[in-house]
Formats: sequence, structure tokens, C-alpha cells
Amino acid sequence: MKSMKGKWAGQYTYGEGYPDLLVGRSVAFELILTGNGVEFGGFFTDDETRDIFADPGTVHGYLENNIVVFSKWYPCAWQIHDDGSIELFKDQPSHEICYRGDAGDNSFSGEWEIPAAFVDEDGSYVDATGKGTWSMYKIL
Repeated sequence: MKSMKGKWAGQYTYGEGYPDLLVGRSVAFELILTGNGVEFGGFFTDDETRDIFADPGTVHGYLENNIVVFSKWYPCAWQIHDDGSIELFKDQPSHEICYRGDAGDNSFSGEWEIPAAFVDEDGSYVDATGKGTWSMYKIL
């Protein structure tokens, strides 16, 4: 694949680090990308947050040797609770969602993660990283 420029459709699937209710659940997304062949940027929407954000999220990444690496950022921070409800934190920046995947025939698939860690009230390190899988294909 020579360029990421164009419109892409795909899905991400919740995996490790998420409540049982969410694990295995897939969410459709669309990306509209521009770029010079190696680096690219653009915007995305997904079915989970399309109705709660007025603006699309942003994406930036690169394509090299049939491997794509990109990050996504929503308009602000948000959290999905154990019951599937979504809470927005409009005064906080989005977490970075890191994607890596391998090329197929006008498609990519791979894994994503949201790296997160904190120290709890007892002083213990807690890894709160969320992970999953994804795939997408070029539609325009």
C-alpha cells in the first residue's frame, strides 16, 4: 500500500482491561485521511461517540513497509463505565489511543491500546491499560 489518503471504514473491539460487559464488543468507525505517502493525518468518528461529540476526533500516523502506526484523540477525555454508560470530562484532554497494524489487500488489522497507569491510595502502582483489536478497509 502506497498511501493512506482517502476514506476508511472499520471497527475496534474491546479486549483486556475492560469490564466483561464490553469485552468482545465491536464498534464501527470511519476515518478521513490526507497525507504524503508516509505520514498522514485526518479525522475520525465512531458509532459509540458520534452522538456525544459535536466535532470529530483527530488521527495522526505513518505507513512504512506495510505496517501502519497511528494515534487517535477524541475532542475531550471520556470514560466508559462497567454498565456501558459514557461519562465526558470536557475540561480534560483526550487520552491517546495507539494503533498498530499490518497491511492486507486495501485493508489493515492489528491491535490498539490506551496506555494508562496510576498510583493508588496505598502507594501501589496500578496498570490500567485498555487493549483490543481492530481492522479497517479503504472505501474511497
